[in-house]
Amino acid sequence: MSEYKDFYKKIQFSLQDKYTPTDLIGLAAVMHENFPHVEYGGGRYKKLIIENPPQNISKPNEWQDLVQTIVFPEWDSFHPKTKQSEIIVRLVPTIWDIKKGVRVAGNGMNINIPGKGPECWIRVAFLDGNQDVASKELILFNIVHEIAEMDYWVKTSPDETKKHLQTVNEADLLANDLDQYHNLADEKIANGRAFRALQRKWPSEHIRSFVGSQQEIT
Repeated sequence: MSEYKDFYKKIQFSLQDKYTPTDLIGLAAVMHENFPHVEYGGGRYKKLIIENPPQNISKPNEWQDLVQTIVFPEWDSFHPKTKQSEIIVRLVPTIWDIKKGVRVAGNGMNINIPGKGPECWIRVAFLDGNQDVASKELILFNIVHEIAEMDYWVKTSPDETKKHLQTVNEADLLANDLDQYHNLADEKIANGRAFRALQRKWPSEHIRSFVGSQQEIT
């Protein structure tokens, strides 16, 4: 994972500000490089590509089984428009907006690649909020959460999306009011879907011990 060190020095993560063209070129290089992964889809829809975590978190065979059990069935249930984008998930040490002083567990961004079409680039941290190695349960929760959040916005009207962007400052809520942040419609739905997806493998009590009770949204 040493390749990320220079990348994160050069291209800072930004919650709501635009990336520069140079930053996007660097980010594209990271998202499209060769890396060990599990993939799904193709044919009628685009692919879902999920990077393998460091082996001290989950070894490749176990990770493939977990992704097939937890993530792929959820992917099948998403809106067709969601699956029209190639979704690339990379696991990075940490996702930290230095400018706003906010760390997040995962982040996704939609982008249109000339000649290739729409893609969704998702980064999920494999270090937790204390900067310790995250559990495989938490990483999987955050992967499903980010894809489910994308699915939510695909199904949301442009007017509602515009209103959200104009009235909600997610960076401020993350820094100052986590309860309100977790009660945003997209967060509640994404958390609920992620929690239920993990129940395909583990009972709710086990999941809650890794992702927190506030994540169980029914």
